[in-house]
Amino acid sequence: MLVSLTTLEAHADRRVALVIGNSEYREIPALKNPDKDAEDVSKTFRLAGFDVFTAKDLTRLQFEEQFRNY
Repeated sequence: MLVSLTTLEAHADRRVALVIGNSEYREIPALKNPDKDAEDVSKTFRLAGFDVFTAKDLTRLQFEEQFRNY
């Protein structure tokens, strides 16, 4: 499972997590279930009190854009 996790300090009292679940990579075989993995990780962060933003199958440029937006 490869899921990119990033937590951002949006405000002193607000915790934010950006969870990225990608299924296809150039260097390794496609992952079996990254959508479910990303949802499970997102759920865990939500239960811990984070505001969670989840994205799936992003290119590098899309990832950078998502990261800048949060």
